[in-house]
Amino acid sequence: MKNINYFLLFLLFLNSSLKAQENYDPFQLKGKGFLMLKSGEKYNGVARYRVLNDYVHFFKEFGDVEQMYKIKDVHSFSIGDSIFYAKQTKGAEVSFSKKQTFMLLKTSQNGRLKLFERKIVEDEPGLASFIVYNDPKIVTDYFIETAEDTQEVFSVTGIKFIPNFSKKVSSLVADCPELAKKISDKQEGYAVDLNPLNQLKGLGLGKKGGLKDLMKKSVTPEGPAELNKEINKNSSEFVWFRIIEEYNNCQKN
Repeated sequence: MKNINYFLLFLLFLNSSLKAQENYDPFQLKGKGFLMLKSGEKYNGVARYRVLNDYVHFFKEFGDVEQMYKIKDVHSFSIGDSIFYAKQTKGAEVSFSKKQTFMLLKTSQNGRLKLFERKIVEDEPGLASFIVYNDPKIVTDYFIETAEDTQEVFSVTGIKFIPNFSKKVSSLVADCPELAKKISDKQEGYAVDLNPLNQLKGLGLGKKGGLKDLMKKSVTPEGPAELNKEINKNSSEFVWFRIIEEYNNCQKN
């Protein structure tokens, strides 16, 4: 009898675990935070947001009824340490039918320049709220805010910055001469090159024996992580993060 009871308990646990997995949604975020409306009103409470949606649910107080706020009425909201802003995109490579979208702030709130991350469903922007979470076609791209507290942000791969990245961006940060010179001189970590052949050369494939060295590195325990680090350090996101942090620190001094 005891063995039967243990078996029944095991089945009950297994069933509840499977139900929890069925209900799990990696795009669903919930936690304490604030809600700032475009009208200027600000509330503290609990926010619930599903990444890709153009609305957010919010409890203003404990026991209060959850309310839905559309993006047209929202300035920003937070969930834990993550802050999302309603932004108007400019120069995006990926088509997007909505006029605005919520974007995750990736850099400090303080400073003129800011980096934002946006996630959308590729080729199906109108179905963003109805994706099947275990088989999404998600595109992540990045945008720059060039003036404080404006709704407009610009794609890091858009015409505002590409081509002639070094010339355009060094001009943008001209009031920080040391940083502007690093960008103008195309120093490593301060230049963006979207040409995949040049990116491979940056890994040493352009020199004799480069491929062999790369293969040796890749089979070591630390190899994959080190290669990812090399690939990422000159990606648009990492370059812009570095530039923005340096620029905003320069502005404080």
